[in-house]
Amino acid sequence: MTSSRKIPILMLGLVGLWCMAFVAAPLLRLLEIPLATFLYSLFSEVCHQFPGRSLHLGGEPLAVCVRCSSIYFSVFASLFASLFIFRFVFDEYPPAWILTVAIMPMAVDVILNLTGIHSSSAWTRALSGAVAGLAIPFFVVPPLIEAVHQLTEKFGGLPHAGKTQ
Repeated sequence: MTSSRKIPILMLGLVGLWCMAFVAAPLLRLLEIPLATFLYSLFSEVCHQFPGRSLHLGGEPLAVCVRCSSIYFSVFASLFASLFIFRFVFDEYPPAWILTVAIMPMAVDVILNLTGIHSSSAWTRALSGAVAGLAIPFFVVPPLIEAVHQLTEKFGGLPHAGKTQ
């Protein structure tokens, strides 16, 4: 399997673990398992965690807000669909305007809410986050693949398990 395929699969696994972690936090809190405190603390570095803007499990908020949840779940869904449904190869960047268009609903939602023109709802946060999340892998995976290619060229390949040196 080439690194052009391994990198997105690895990223899919990591994003899946990330999603499981922020969903597990409220369940662990309900079970009074101390790992919940660590997870909430970890995710506080990337999200405001306002309970009123979060989805809840068992009465406890997820470790990230609804917009962040939508972004992360959509990144996962986009990677999964790209790899296993459409068999897409992440070999080059799409045009930059696509990312701009994907982020615009989120920016508009935030700006309208801040100016008082329109009050953001869970639905507008979720939908705008999902649109951005669907586009993100197409702009993150190609540079990761390129970085791995450059490293393997520079160092003559990376060591593999079972390979003696």
